[in-house]
Amino acid sequence: MGNNQLYTIYEQQVIAAYDARRVGHGQTCEETMAVLRPIMETGRGTDIDHGGCHDLRTYDGKSADQVIIEAWGMMVPRAPTAEDSDDYHERYANTVFTLFSDVSDHEFGWE
Repeated sequence: MGNNQLYTIYEQQVIAAYDARRVGHGQTCEETMAVLRPIMETGRGTDIDHGGCHDLRTYDGKSADQVIIEAWGMMVPRAPTAEDSDDYHERYANTVFTLFSDVSDHEFGWE
């Protein structure tokens, strides 16, 4: 079983930084990374686990993982709506997880 509490802390910090407009609002890449890299580094070499996710959202509806994906220059697909098929919901969730893992696992050594 992974470290759920560490994921909860990560999620809270990313959402708070975004909502405080410290990332994702016209800052340079360097400014954004100066805020997000230390948050992501806390998970290095740990068994951080999405089981600690509380589904927190930014003021405009993004998850912490979506904020990270966008900050690293990747495109997040359109979020599903109630009208979308179950298949689209599942594909969306899998895509976000894969994109996020590209950053968290490969760049920051999350396990």
